[in-house]
Amino acid sequence: MIKKLSLISLFTLLPASFYFAQTTVFAYLKDADGKPVESAEVDLKGSGNDVKADKIGYFQFVDLKSGHYQIVITKPSYETKVMEFDVKDEKRKDLGVITLYSSLSGAD
Repeated sequence: MIKKLSLISLFTLLPASFYFAQTTVFAYLKDADGKPVESAEVDLKGSGNDVKADKIGYFQFVDLKSGHYQIVITKPSYETKVMEFDVKDEKRKDLGVITLYSSLSGAD
């Protein structure tokens, strides 16, 4: 009886995040030469949640629930990049290396 009550108490006290799948989505931003693009803004549309890429071009969003998402990546002197992805029942989702291209033209 005590063992049964202990198990019930344990499951009652577990954090809600245990019951609902939440995913960390991450990627690296690089330019056409393969160099990291730091300080690019990455906006998770519809969430009010945006982050900046760090010195090695890495960014992540944490605690995303299952669903369809869109990110918009912007940085001065680079073309804006829009990507869509789905989150399923997974702990981590790697979007890989995302290449940003310069918006500056080589006009004479």
